[in-house]
Parts: sequence; C-alpha cells; structure tokens
Amino acid sequence: MAVPDSRRWFQVYIMKNRSDSLAVIKQAEDNGFEALVLTVDTAATGLRYRDNRNGLTVPPKIRINTVLAIARKPIWWLNLFTTGKLEFAAFRGWDKPLSQLAALIFDPSTTVEDIDWLRSVWKGPIIIKGIQNVEDAKAVAKLGVQGIILSNHGGRQFDRGQIPLEILPEVVKAVGNEVEVYIDGGIMSGLDALGAIALGAKAVFIGRAYLYGAMANGEAGVEQVIEIMRREFENGMALSGAANIAELRINGARIRN
Repeated sequence: MAVPDSRRWFQVYIMKNRSDSLAVIKQAEDNGFEALVLTVDTAATGLRYRDNRNGLTVPPKIRINTVLAIARKPIWWLNLFTTGKLEFAAFRGWDKPLSQLAALIFDPSTTVEDIDWLRSVWKGPIIIKGIQNVEDAKAVAKLGVQGIILSNHGGRQFDRGQIPLEILPEVVKAVGNEVEVYIDGGIMSGLDALGAIALGAKAVFIGRAYLYGAMANGEAGVEQVIEIMRREFENGMALSGAANIAELRINGARIRN
C-alpha cells in the first residue's frame, strides 16, 4: 500500500452478485479502510469513441501508431517490461475477460434501497458518489449516509449530464446541514478548488490532474501537481480577501466560477 498512514476511503460498486460485493467490502475492512464510497453514476459504461480509436478496447488493439508511440519512449517500455504488472487487489483472482468483469461490476438495477443493504454489511461511514440533482441528494441524505459527492464522472460516461459545480449551491442549501457535500469533475487547478469550496463544498476530488503528473514524472509528478494546486489555492484566497475557509465561504458570492 503506497500511503499506509493516510486516511483511506474505498470506492465500491454494488455488483449483480451481492456475494462478490461482500468479498470486496471484506477486503476493504481487513486493510483498514475507514469509509466506503458507493459509486452510483455508472449504470452502464459510456460510449467512448476516443478509446476505440486509440485501441483501448478489450482485448486491446495494437496499431502502428501505438507501436511508434511506444518506440519513442524507451524508458517507459523498459519499465513496463521489467516491473510487475498492474493489479487490482480486489480482483486478483479474476481469470476471465475484462469485459465480463465490467458486466459483473455494474448493476443497472441498483436503487437507493441498496444503500440500506450496504449499511447492514458495513458499519463505517458511507459516502455516495455520483449525485447529479437535488432530489437524489435529499433521498440519500434521509438514509443516514455521511456524505455525498456531486459527480458526473468527469463527463466520461455522459457528457450531457448536470455539471456538478452548477448544482452545488442548491444541494448545499438543501442537505448541507445533514451530510457533508463534496464535488469532483473539472477540478484542474487550485482556483477550481477555491471556487467549489467558496460555494459550500466540504472538499474536492481530483482525477485527471494527478494522473497527468503521474504520467509525466511518476510520484514526483503527482507531488508537483498537488504543490502547484496548493499554491494556486492559497494565492486565490489571499487575492479574494479570505484569511481562512470560513471567510472564503462568506466571500463565495463574489468569486466567479
């Protein structure tokens, strides 16, 4: 585990076979994860035409441009072939095609009632990721979860869905006193984070930003991305006249997003 002393939340999907979900949840518990993040924004996988064009399919399609791109990065492919393969501990025993794994993970019949089932098998905090409207936020808040993440999966699944930042103030007003409200999607700079926090988000999550750092320079690249975003956030707070997060939220109406 790369960060054994950090706070750890485990992302989970409710699978078609609930016993498979239980096995994954048990692994999370055994490895000291303190909370589950139930992801509900992927009832089906999106049509990712760019992935298809680039050969990112199951099984992968190796095209000439892929070979040429690899040839220009000798350090990358040397590392690829001389280190262990990437594995997901939760699915280490999986020996079938990945397409079958995707079909197993995503249960399109999942409803808010399944949160009650999850609560019965997990005693720690539960955060619901993928909320995209006020009505759903209210529905899951009534079930006693500890937090919600406003998310449209970065637009990767359905790029015509609600933009999380646009509904953030309304959701915070509706359920902010009952659950912690987080947000992701399009957080690419410290100023993006600043705007979300100013509008009431408890915290933000980043995806693409740290992956760009990892691709460019591994662990050091991730650290650099976080440092850049930290400097941007602190600078934005100073320029907005906020000495702390509480003041930032008071000034939120004056910050353009």
